[in-house]
Amino acid sequence: MAQIKEHEKVQKSPKKVSQEELERAAYFHWLNRGCPSGDSLSDWIEVEKEFAPKSGAKVGASKS
Repeated sequence: MAQIKEHEKVQKSPKKVSQEELERAAYFHWLNRGCPSGDSLSDWIEVEKEFAPKSGAKVGASKS
């Protein structure tokens, strides 16, 4: 199965990353791992690590 690259399309703003963007990226991370059950927290943590260092973004910031 080819790696789904949709999470790379999520906008990585240097100012803030919305909750929706994080959720979408975590979902695609989970899909790429083969949809395992019971370990969603690790997908969320990986996505936060992916966004924060590259952009200096405020992870989980609101859209306002």
